[in-house]
Amino acid sequence: MAAPMRKHGAVLRRLYVALTQALSLESRATTGVFHCQIRNASTKKKDKEKTKKAKKRIFTAPEMEYITSPLLSTHLGKVPTDNVWFMSDYPEPYFTLEEALQRHQLMAQPSIYNYSDSYVYANVALNSWTKREGFFISMYKSAMVPHPFDPPVKVRCAVLTKQKDNVVKALQSGAKYAGGTDLLAQMQTDQVSIYELDHVIATPDMMKQLKSLRPLFGDLFPNEKKGSMGEDISSMLENFLGGIIMKSQPTKTKGLANIRFPIGKINMTQAQLSENLEALKLEVHKARPSKVTGKYILQLEIEVPPSPSTFKLDPQLYDVSEPIKKQ
Repeated sequence: MAAPMRKHGAVLRRLYVALTQALSLESRATTGVFHCQIRNASTKKKDKEKTKKAKKRIFTAPEMEYITSPLLSTHLGKVPTDNVWFMSDYPEPYFTLEEALQRHQLMAQPSIYNYSDSYVYANVALNSWTKREGFFISMYKSAMVPHPFDPPVKVRCAVLTKQKDNVVKALQSGAKYAGGTDLLAQMQTDQVSIYELDHVIATPDMMKQLKSLRPLFGDLFPNEKKGSMGEDISSMLENFLGGIIMKSQPTKTKGLANIRFPIGKINMTQAQLSENLEALKLEVHKARPSKVTGKYILQLEIEVPPSPSTFKLDPQLYDVSEPIKKQ
């Protein structure tokens, strides 16, 4: 009888071990679920507290003004008394547009620098600060000026249309590329690089094929509001080929963007250059994102390469207190 009892004892031991393991696993599983529920509840509370704190935080736009610091105590005054002074002894002054152009025109004489055909550039620092910290909103558009001039770089346009007559018109009007599905396939395979283009114009018959390729074009995607989508290709090309490209670029400073565009040539009259600057200033304000708060134009400089001198204008004279309503 000893042998059968030993067999039953081994079986009972195995059953006992199996039952104890099952009970321990069940207890572990239940405790794990309980702990997970506690963790989820605690994380939800923490997330709610974080969101409440984030809502209370208000991000202010950076101000391009002189900050009171110990270095300013070494200044001899706010305005120099002579025509020649050390820049370290006085704060950097603001000039009017007429004064800045007059100084650049004097330096452009044949007896000094001799660059009477150089372009006058406006360097503008824009406020791109939104409610989201460090969120940048790009601006890319083409604007016309009342006194046109040849741009420093030839504008490159591509026209997407299915009609052969429009292809011929586009190439005759000055487009670099023109075509339909074949041109679109070349853009997809990078045979025609989009980075080499400044504008992409399209007719409504290409809209179905372009919708799925919006990420490929980015800011160059044809749009009716921008004037790059329509039937009249010749008029659209005139506006884009003769317009000034205005493209904002982010900086290392959060909430600050730079834009640089020409307003004319130095041999033009001061009245023509000031009218061009006013027209382009309005275009900058029209493209202002609705999410941007506070002042928009923070700094404005006039530059005429190859001269290294830049003259700052008072940004308050060129800023608009209220955003211009978009039509």
